[in-house]
Amino acid sequence: MGLNSDEFATAIKQFKFNGYVHFFNFFVDSAVVYGISRLLYKVGAMSIALADGMTIASCLPLSISMVIALTASSNGDQAAAVFNAAFGNMVGIFLSPVLILMYLGSKGSVDLLDVFVKLTLRVLLPIVVGQILRKFVPAVRAYADKRKVYFKKYQEWGKFMSALAKRFQNSGLMSYFRLASSCLYCVLYIL
Repeated sequence: MGLNSDEFATAIKQFKFNGYVHFFNFFVDSAVVYGISRLLYKVGAMSIALADGMTIASCLPLSISMVIALTASSNGDQAAAVFNAAFGNMVGIFLSPVLILMYLGSKGSVDLLDVFVKLTLRVLLPIVVGQILRKFVPAVRAYADKRKVYFKKYQEWGKFMSALAKRFQNSGLMSYFRLASSCLYCVLYIL
């Protein structure tokens, strides 16, 4: 809701920039990490398991949450960041296994439909609904603009609570994390 539709349109039209971002993230990054990890393995400074793990991690798309958080904290182009993070994750479904196979010769399988459904529900649907509400419902836009600071704080709190909840998933503390998160949401809603 905080991103303007015009900003998305401009971000999508930046073909050279977007192409550079994805070329660097997938090919340059993975090639550099592969080369350095192999060099460190050859001189005995790194185990093969760590070298392979670093190579695999460098072939993966960037985390959507991390891209958005770092871009927002550095006052970067959030629309371009959201587009490139979402697009990179979609392309990464196909490109990452190819890169890993090319570098390591490993094989595996991915349920593409499941990945597309999860990415659509977690990334694309909220963006589309937010843009529709922002464009066609002035009251929602005014409400969101007025409480933008609170939404950002709630988002940060939600990420923190989610990390803690994952850490303590099998303990009795999980219900306390959910309760604290729900209470914060209610406070922000009232404000």
